[in-house]
Amino acid sequence: MNAILTLKRLKGAKACNEQVILFSTCFGKQVEVTEDLALAHASDFDWDWAARNLLDAPARAEYDKVRATAQAEYYKACATAWAEYDKACAPARAEYDKVRATARAEYAKACAPAWARGYIITHERRHNDHPRTLPAALRT
Repeated sequence: MNAILTLKRLKGAKACNEQVILFSTCFGKQVEVTEDLALAHASDFDWDWAARNLLDAPARAEYDKVRATAQAEYYKACATAWAEYDKACAPARAEYDKVRATARAEYAKACAPAWARGYIITHERRHNDHPRTLPAALRT
């Protein structure tokens, strides 16, 4: 017995528009499902969605076992690559942090006196002392 997947079945299972269009472009209205065909399109379709929506419970359980093993290998490979990436980026990150700290210190040196001047003026205005913003002739 041939395992036929139809465009109508995908739409009935509420496949996203992108996957429906891709299916239609690749296969037209239907296709006979084989392992070789799935492998040929391994990177094209959302197999996790297909498993959740098109497989019965026993087939889904078997898919989930294979998926768990593949996912563990994927995460392992990515972790190794990420560690190498971090190692390669560490010197650049250290230089960035050094430059950023120097720039931040210069920024703070420029802003601190301006804040102090503003605070002093604010304080004088609130306490009705002789505000620096008034001309000397108007100060009491």
